[in-house]
Formats: sequence, C-alpha cells, structure tokens
Amino acid sequence: MMKGFFLFLFLLPSLLLGQFNMLNSIVSQQTVSVGTQPPVDADTTQLKAFYTAYGGGAIATGGRGRVLYIVNTLDFDAGYTYHEATASSDEYYTGGYKNALELPDVGHIVFNVSGNIDIGVGGYIFRQVHNKSVYGQSAPQGGITLWGGSNRFQSYDNGIYNLIFRYMRSRPIRLRDGSIDASQDDAYTWSFLFRGGERIILDHISGSFASDKVIGGSTREQHVSSPDCPCWLRNVTFQHGLYGDAGTSMYVTTNGGRAGDPERFIDKISWLNNLTVSNNRTPNMAFDNQGEIVNNVMHDTPHKNSRVYHLIKLNHINNYYQRTNDSYNWIDNNQEGEKHPSVFTNGNVYSGNVGGSSVNLTGNPVEDNKVIWVKADRVTPADAFYFTGTKHDLELDYPWIETTANDAFTRLVTNADVGAYKYLDNDGIVQEYRDSFDSQMLNVVQNNLDYNSRVTSNWVLPNIPNNVRPASYDTDNDGMSDAWEIREFGDLSQSYRGDYDGDGYDNIEEYMNLVDLD
Repeated sequence: MMKGFFLFLFLLPSLLLGQFNMLNSIVSQQTVSVGTQPPVDADTTQLKAFYTAYGGGAIATGGRGRVLYIVNTLDFDAGYTYHEATASSDEYYTGGYKNALELPDVGHIVFNVSGNIDIGVGGYIFRQVHNKSVYGQSAPQGGITLWGGSNRFQSYDNGIYNLIFRYMRSRPIRLRDGSIDASQDDAYTWSFLFRGGERIILDHISGSFASDKVIGGSTREQHVSSPDCPCWLRNVTFQHGLYGDAGTSMYVTTNGGRAGDPERFIDKISWLNNLTVSNNRTPNMAFDNQGEIVNNVMHDTPHKNSRVYHLIKLNHINNYYQRTNDSYNWIDNNQEGEKHPSVFTNGNVYSGNVGGSSVNLTGNPVEDNKVIWVKADRVTPADAFYFTGTKHDLELDYPWIETTANDAFTRLVTNADVGAYKYLDNDGIVQEYRDSFDSQMLNVVQNNLDYNSRVTSNWVLPNIPNNVRPASYDTDNDGMSDAWEIREFGDLSQSYRGDYDGDGYDNIEEYMNLVDLD
C-alpha cells in the first residue's frame, strides 16, 4: 500500500504536467482556428495544394516556403522593388504581375489592387515559372482579370512545374494583330495554355472570349527525343472553373502521327466540377495514359462534347449535360490505326439526339452510357471494345470522390460554387463578388436559356471595381490582413512563411485557404 502511495507521489508532477498540456492544447484549439480544414481524405504523406484540391494536380506545392510578392499595380510590365527583412517583418517584393511570375525566388503572389491587367496583344510566353501560388482571392473587391492575349507557359527544359492558380479571371479578347473577330487564333487567345508542365492546379478560374480554345495544353513533338523527354504535361487539375463564349472549353491533346509519339508524355489530367457554357469539346482529351472527366456541367454544347483518341484510359463519370441539342461525345481511333481509348462512362445525365437517335440518361448508374458516344463519322455508335465496365484506377494521391450528376448541378449551378467569385476583405473575412459576364453565364444555365456563343459583339470586357488596399490592411507587409493575424495569432509577429500550427502549410496559405472553409 505504502509503495503504491509513494509511486503516486513520484508520478504526480508528470500527471499534472500532462493534464496541463492537455488543457493547454484544448484551449489552443478553441482559440486558434488556423489549420481548421476538412477531414483528411487520403492516406498519403504528400500535403495537398490546398484543402479542397483534388485530382492529378492536387500534389502541387506551389510557393510554399518561398518569398512573398505583393502586386501593387495593374501595369503588367511594371518593375519590382525588393524589401529586405527587418526585425519586425520578413523579406518581400512589390511590383507588377509579370515579374512576380518570373523572379525565381518568389513563391507566394498576392494582389493589393483589383482591376484588369492588360498582358498585351498576343499575350505573353512564360518559360521558367515554377514553385508559385497565385492567389486571386487576395485582391480587394473586384478581383483580377488578365486580358489582351494568352497566358502561355512553355516548358522545353523542365521550366514549368508546381503551380497553383486560384480565383483568377482570364478574358483574352484580342487576336495577335490586336483585332477582335471570331476567326481561329490558336496560341494567342487561350486563357491559360501549358506546353508541358508538371504538378499544376487551376481552381475557380473564369475563362472566356477565346477565339478557339480557353484552357488546357499539350507537349511539343519536336522536343520529344527520348523517354527522358523534359516535356511532360502531367499531374494537372482544372477544377471549379467557369468557361463560356469560346470555341473550345478545355483541350489537352496531341494530334496523331507526330514524330516521337508525344502523346506518351501526357498523363493524369483531371477535369473536375467545371461549368461550360456554349463551348465545344467539353473537354477534349487525346493522349496515352490516364485522364478523368467527372462531375462537370456542360450547357448548350453546339456540336462536340468530348473527343478522345490515342490510348487514353478515361473515367467519364456523373456529368450533367443540359440543353444538349445534337451534341455528341466522339471516340476516334483513325488517328493511330489499331490503337484506341478505353473509356469507363457511367452515371451521366443527358437528354438529346446522338447520331440521329433520341437519348435520355437520368444519371442512374445501371443505364448504358455508351449511347452518347459515336465514332469518327459522328453518327455511328461507338464499338463496344472502346469501353470498359470497370472504373480505371488513376493512382492519384487525392482522388475526387464523385457525387451524382444531379448533386454536381446543385453544387455548381444552384449554389454557384464555380468561377472566380470569392475574395478576402480588409478584415480577412471571405466575401463574394462576381463580374457581370460570369453572372450572365450563371443566369443562362440556371434558367436553361440559349446563348449565342462566339459572337464578338458579346465580347465586352466587364467593368470591375478598381480598389487598392488601405495602408492599415497589412502594416507588416506579409500578405495577411492585420485584423486576421491579431484574431488568430494575437499579434503581428508571425512570418507569412511560418507554420504557426505545425501542419505543413505556410501561415499565408492558411489565410488564403479561408475560401475553402466559408
């Protein structure tokens, strides 16, 4: 009995310390919301790009751990100023958007202004852009629209990788000669074009006014020389985008018969929870390896929905096709002789005509979804050998767990969780702002209306507020609202690239990820 009593006295300090630590932990959890996030949804040590990232690009690290750049002007070509670290603040840059992407040590890119950034006739080609997180939600009310031409990212020597773009609008409008018409102008009016690149995710992007293709990429056959080709396009996600009034919504393809078979170098492309309005090829995927088209809403496709060829293993699951007219999904093996895709297609909602026959799919998983796919003549039903009855395992670290097509419609259209519509106000509170064109596109889909796409009289760049953050918003120049920092940290002593709660995300990532918790 006495031995037990003395053992208790010996252990008492440790027990009390343990209780104190537990209490302290509980208090900390109650008073600090940094790191609050949805439950972990994959068994992996790889940190997600952000809380709600899924698909091939969800493993992008972006600018984590790197230097902050504050875009404080709408002048695309403006110079930059480097600000050294002080006793009370970490190092950072200020200046124009182009330099933010091109400076090699910059990782986190925020905006202290809102408005339209003219990137110039024909756009701009970025060749060495990696380890960047571009936070459109950081801009004040109005957000950021890139316009004037294409955002082109060309990777011939592993120069494009680990990129995160969120809550940005891109409306190119102008062709390479500066005119506005409906003629094809392939490389010059993409909202975002990636010629090679790895670990890339675009989330809540709004894209429109592209003469041909809005968003996507490929690799370049003339640079394919060996299995170690540095021109991969792989691990890329496009999610929660709103794409309207263009020729093609998304295009990740290499044409057949190209030297070096560049289609070998595209893999793990995810098209998830996007809304397209009056665009063809929604989306176009033609490459070897793996891709997915899941939980998207396609409204009023003029002719072609998805076109696939090469040896792609494609999951085409629970998409919602509205106002389909005479549109069709197109499987084509003529590009490569006997090579052909393997498509798992299931759970889609579709009502219209395909190859001259009436089709009605309600999203019931027992329905035969092969009926919405035709061969290269765009009339003949696709052969059974193109399809598999088993969902492809894409071996993704963070796969999106598909919901029903009707749930996708509710999420994207009824609840309008799509496009660049959220921002953080001066107090670090999530607010909503949607420009007039995105509002029009949503209204068209919500009310099941016809929209006459690719009519350049419709191509009018929306007026958006031109706001500048007040000096009191971020007095320590760390990209985070002072009000939020005081609420979360108690003072302004934390660095933007610190990790207050030890979960692996930089403090500025926690701040920007508030849009995922609202």
